[in-house]
Order: sequence, then structure tokens, then C-alpha cells
Amino acid sequence: MKIKSDISKVLTLALIISGIASVSNAEDLNVRTIKGQNRIQTSIESAKLVDSKTVVIANAYTYADSLSAYNVASKYNAKLILVDNKTDLSKELKEIKPTKAYLIGGQNTLNGKAVASVYENVKDVKRLDGKTDMKLMTKHWQKVAMTRSV
Repeated sequence: MKIKSDISKVLTLALIISGIASVSNAEDLNVRTIKGQNRIQTSIESAKLVDSKTVVIANAYTYADSLSAYNVASKYNAKLILVDNKTDLSKELKEIKPTKAYLIGGQNTLNGKAVASVYENVKDVKRLDGKTDMKLMTKHWQKVAMTRSV
């Protein structure tokens, strides 16, 4: 019994010491908060941190599209911007001056001001879409060379 008690005390002390060590390391981290009024504004703010002339645009409220858009943005080191159909990106696109844009999703989910401002400000625009969410995601994965076939 004495041995179990001693082992328990040693393990408890080790956990306490490791916890203190990890807290002291947390002070050394350089953490930056990126936020906006909503997910659209937050994505615009975070896109400012990526040095790229390629943008990937997806509907902020269509999760299959916005999640698979991350794969394309990652592949091309692109700025990922989430939008709704009322989002006017003219100001942001004039600042970025993108040379290429990927529109993620079909015309039913990604349209309106957001798409119009992309076509007005970017010469090379490609839309990646599919008939179903699974086909769409497979198409994105193929684009980023994650799969070979459907």
C-alpha cells in the first residue's frame, strides 16, 4: 500500500509540474485573433493574411462547398473568401488584384453580387461545381490531386 501511495504522489507531482511547464510555454506563443462581424467578414479579414493573387470563393452557408473550398485554397496557397449572394467583393478584389479565381459551387448556391464582382475584377475565373455534394467534393479532390477517379 505504501508503494502505491508513493507512486500516486510522484505521478500527481509530475502532472502538476508538466502543467506548469506548459502554461509557461503558452506565454511564449504569438497568438493573433482574427474576427469580423460574421463568418463572411472574418474570412475577408483572414484572407488579408495570405500573400496570394489567387482567390477561392465559396458560399459561407453551404458547408459542403465551403469545406471543400479549403482544399482548393490550400493547394494553390490562395485566399479563401466566404460569401453570401449579397456580398459585394469589389473593394476587396480591387485591393487584392487577383489573377485567378475559383468559384466553388453551382449557380444555385453561389451567385448574385459576389459572383458578379469576381467576373468584373478577375480575368481568369473557373467554377468548380457538381450535380450532388458528393460529386462536387470528388471534383474538388481531383482538382487538388487527392483522388484519381470517381
